[in-house]
Amino acid sequence: MPSVIALLRPEAWLTGLSSKFKHYYPDLEDWLLVGHERRATSKDALDHLEWYCDPFYNECRAYGRLMESRLNGKAAVRCYGYMMLPDKYEQELKRRFGAGDWQRPSNEYEVPFSQRQNLRAIVKDMVFEQTDWTTGVKKKLGDLRRIHKRKVYVRDIKEENYVGGLLVDFSIALTEPRFMFDIKDPKWTHIEKSSERVAGEHVL
Repeated sequence: MPSVIALLRPEAWLTGLSSKFKHYYPDLEDWLLVGHERRATSKDALDHLEWYCDPFYNECRAYGRLMESRLNGKAAVRCYGYMMLPDKYEQELKRRFGAGDWQRPSNEYEVPFSQRQNLRAIVKDMVFEQTDWTTGVKKKLGDLRRIHKRKVYVRDIKEENYVGGLLVDFSIALTEPRFMFDIKDPKWTHIEKSSERVAGEHVL
C-alpha cells in the first residue's frame, strides 16, 4: 500500500511526518564542501550544486537507479514515484494533528496556504513489519553490495533505516555521477565509497 494513502488515515503514521515532507533550504544544511572547496567553485555553480543536495532529489536519484536495476522492492521498500500535494492536505494535517513544521522560511508561514510551495512526497509502500536487526544479515549485506554495484551509496546504514528487512531511507544517498566526486579530494571519494560497505559489514 503506498504510504501517501496514510494522508487520509494518518493516525498510525504521524511519527516523523515532518521529516518526510519538510522543505530543504541550503543555508540550513552542511552539504559537504569545506571552505577551500567552496572558494574554488563559482557562486553560480554553488547556487546550483547546493540545491543538488536536496534530500528529496537524493531519494529520487537513488530510487531511479534502483528501478533501472530492478532492485526496487527487493533491496529497498518499493517506491512508486513522487507527487506534489495540494495545499488542502497541508491544511488538513495542520487542522487534525497540528503537523506544521515543514522548515519553510518564516515569511512563507505568513501567506495563505494556497500561496505556499506545495509539499513534496516520495510515494512508497507502507511497511509495518518489524524484524530483529540481526535477522536476514546475509541478505542485507548482499543487497547493499548490489546497491553499491549500481553506484548508489546510502551513507546511512543503521537499524531504524530498515523496515521488514528493506532499506527505507535514501535522503543522504550519493548516486554517481555526482559533482562531489569530481570536486572533493580523491581520498575523500575513495573513503566515501568504500567505508559504507565496511561499516555495513560491521554493524550488520
